[in-house]
Amino acid sequence: MVVLSIPVTFFTDFYKQINIGSHGLIALVGLDRVPRAAASSINLDARLDGMVVPGDRPYFDSTKPDKGFYRGPSAIDHLDRLTAYRRLKEAGLVVIVQLSPAEYLAASRERRQFLIFCAAAISILLLAFASFLYFATQRHLKNTAALKRAHDSLQKIISIDLLTGARSRRDFLETLESELGRSLRHDAPLSLVLLDIDFFKQVNDTYGHPIGDVVLKELSSLCSAVLRTHDVFGRLGGEEFGLILPHTDAEGAMLVAEKLRVAVENAVIPTDRGPVRITVSAGVASAIPAVDDSSRLIVRADDALYTAKQTGRNRVCFASSAGSSPQSDGAPAEIN
Repeated sequence: MVVLSIPVTFFTDFYKQINIGSHGLIALVGLDRVPRAAASSINLDARLDGMVVPGDRPYFDSTKPDKGFYRGPSAIDHLDRLTAYRRLKEAGLVVIVQLSPAEYLAASRERRQFLIFCAAAISILLLAFASFLYFATQRHLKNTAALKRAHDSLQKIISIDLLTGARSRRDFLETLESELGRSLRHDAPLSLVLLDIDFFKQVNDTYGHPIGDVVLKELSSLCSAVLRTHDVFGRLGGEEFGLILPHTDAEGAMLVAEKLRVAVENAVIPTDRGPVRITVSAGVASAIPAVDDSSRLIVRADDALYTAKQTGRNRVCFASSAGSSPQSDGAPAEIN
């Protein structure tokens, strides 16, 4: 939001430059009937404090023209005057110029043109200010929208792994922290799976790193096709990936991990250097209420992954509880 203001003294000083006679008065009154500024040969500051102009004045009557004349007592000092007014609905203001009968009768035509000119000049000033305020606000809103788009783009870059399209390590760990907190608050199960491509160094050494990148992207696609919409799949670094399974207990997590292992084992990845086959090892851990935080859960899943690697690879191991030995599932397979 942009807020711009003009001091009331600006209008007061401006009014004092206009010759309204020895008994004249010029004022700026809001449509809320509160005077904003006034100038006269009489000091009006004390009268303006807390003043609210009566609502029966013609310039507050929306059924009457936006500009006009009338004669009657002034709402500000109660003296009989000829009043010229101009209502500025867009600015929420009324410009009022008042002259005493003796002065306006001396040269009524000249005074009338003069009053209209004064009201028009002040109207132009206020409308110019309103236009400036409008364009300044529009510019601020455009800059804000551009800044938001840039922020969204940067957030996307930070949260997505550019090679595989999986969640980045930072975003994955922040999501794990959030999901684990929600799981503990609602007493809902949550499981974590860590995946690692078996003998990935051999893929890079045999086919080259560009083919290794193709394998990483294909693994990400295979896993994303198997997972549910609310599961979170991320790349933790190199050939290691992670999977957050909300509302999934140990048995369900083992089934998902085994399903992923089989899908990868059966996949043939086409590359410029010929078809490539890979397998993965997986470690699974389910959150233990009042025991696990995100760090402990990751350590237990990583221990299970280490066991899967040490017991032959291409298998799924489960960390049943803190401090116990991981349980193994799956069977070793030949790596082509």
